[in-house]
Amino acid sequence: MKKRAALLLPLFLISLSACDSNNKKTSPYVEPAKDINSMADFEQMVEENPIKNESTKTPVRYSLNVNLDFKNSGKQYKMKDVELIGNGHELKNIQIIESNNCGLFSTVKNCIFSNLVIEDSEIRGDVAGALVGYADIGIFKNIKITETVRVGDGSTSQLGGVVGKADNASFNGCENNAEILGIENIGGIVGYSYNSDISHCKNFAKIAGTMVGNSVGGIVGTFKNYWQYEARQDLFDSNENNGDVLAETSDNVGGLIGRHDPDMNMPGSQLPTINFSNCKNSGLVKGRNRVGGILGNAYSDLCNVTVTKCINTGTVTGEHYVGGIAGETKDFRVSKEYTEGDKLTLVKFNGCENELNEDEDNYVSGMKYVGGIAGNGSTFNDCNNDIEVRTEKSNEYLAGTPYYEEYQCYIGGIVGFGFANCNEVLSQIVSCTNNGKVSGVEVAGKPYTVASAIGGICGFSFGGTFYSCKNNAEIYGTQCVGGILGAIETKNTTKNTSFSKCESKGNLIFLKTGGGIVGDIEVVPQFSSRITIVGSTVDIAVAKIYGSTDVVDNTFVAGAFIGRAVTTSSDSSDFQKITLMSSDATLSYKTLEGAENMVVDRFVGFNQKYEDLDAYSMVNINTNPETGPATSEITWDGYIE
Repeated sequence: MKKRAALLLPLFLISLSACDSNNKKTSPYVEPAKDINSMADFEQMVEENPIKNESTKTPVRYSLNVNLDFKNSGKQYKMKDVELIGNGHELKNIQIIESNNCGLFSTVKNCIFSNLVIEDSEIRGDVAGALVGYADIGIFKNIKITETVRVGDGSTSQLGGVVGKADNASFNGCENNAEILGIENIGGIVGYSYNSDISHCKNFAKIAGTMVGNSVGGIVGTFKNYWQYEARQDLFDSNENNGDVLAETSDNVGGLIGRHDPDMNMPGSQLPTINFSNCKNSGLVKGRNRVGGILGNAYSDLCNVTVTKCINTGTVTGEHYVGGIAGETKDFRVSKEYTEGDKLTLVKFNGCENELNEDEDNYVSGMKYVGGIAGNGSTFNDCNNDIEVRTEKSNEYLAGTPYYEEYQCYIGGIVGFGFANCNEVLSQIVSCTNNGKVSGVEVAGKPYTVASAIGGICGFSFGGTFYSCKNNAEIYGTQCVGGILGAIETKNTTKNTSFSKCESKGNLIFLKTGGGIVGDIEVVPQFSSRITIVGSTVDIAVAKIYGSTDVVDNTFVAGAFIGRAVTTSSDSSDFQKITLMSSDATLSYKTLEGAENMVVDRFVGFNQKYEDLDAYSMVNINTNPETGPATSEITWDGYIE
């Protein structure tokens, strides 16, 4: 069974940290430091080690008073129970080329390093960092790695600018300017972090993942947390990436964190929490799957995860699960084996923003599951997207085949797929705004673009709550195109879905199916869920419908509120599950000249299969004086230039 290493901290670090729940806080020592005034003094420090002050249980302190030149000697050191105060001095010409645990210090235990600068150095090997290869319990404060340092050669793993791998450590105010190249677990500050806090750290250099790799991030490659006895809160706060993170053949790629890997074996009623807060990315981020401007993935598994006030201004590209803040998320049901009763752990996004850069040319793109904030996810509050979100051509369906134009890409201004892998958690999207164009694959001669399940806020959802959400941008797609939500399927749930106080203002441009609020609704009769649109506004200048009869299904439908609504039942009473209350829509539709089988309605458009049903049996229009009726206006041009 795994042990909770942080509970086994030596007494000197416990006294150092004021014995708080994190066990990783910094605090000044009271004992005077020994001076290091020459390379000989440095060598003596290492030779004397390990030394233990039995009276105070604190490490021996050393103060570096000069710059040190290691003259490419290739020599490495080990250290234990030492604090090295750098006073801003430089360590240079470190050249380490080894197979494992590479750095000026190959391994350290219970050590503290502060105010050091490393320059003109080269470190190559597995588990490598400019300062330390492997650190077991320690503190790293204000360590700067300059642009004249290189870590890795593209063929090794667990590489970091400061430390290759760190267990139970704290990083604060560190800065990396060194280019780092490797296969997996690659980060600007630390490659692989286990039970460690990272705050106020910055990366300015290129972090590159080579070959078919995994877990590449501007600050940390893999951020792993393990709990066994107590629910502590690990910290990832106020970190910043300004360098390019390039790993096009790698999975789990993030502007700050490549992979978040939580784990727990802890019975009890309180679940741990991971906080990712106040972080920023401005660099280009390229990966394959699970790619995000802040996190490649954000998994709750056996802990709660909050992503708060994080900002991305970089371009983010990948294939599946791509987002301006996070690529893939997972909510989780914790069984009684781990807690007192079943519990849900959630990934929550609060106050996150995807902003335009100074040149206004950044964007988010991928093939499937693509969102301005996250590729997929369930819970978003007060989030904002200002940049274009788009899909790229998919190899799954070749152009010209019958299924290509119906390719479900799931793309949204806030989230692509509004679901986080736990059936009990539906979409909860509150006070979110999209101002960026949302579009499918650009194809010559097809201005509507090719892709489906596209929404101003969310591409696809199984249901939930959409409250006070606003879309102000154009939405382009083939079918299932909605101002707020592209498509909803009330499958595997009996919970009601509501769109309350939502606003849709961006133009809709599509081939087959579109709606001011929702593009497409599928109701499964055995589930008694109800869909309600209340107090919502549609104010769209024009919805352009590019009807064409050269596709398999040649019916084109549009509605001021809902484009298409169907059920698998032949009983028209099943259509009574949608209610419009106190909502208003103003919409102008234009269609290509000669388009056939057009169905346009001022409330809800329908698929041709259900044209024998009374259209208004679908919609229960509330005429209560207190709420007022649903209203809409439609003008029909029938032609677009």
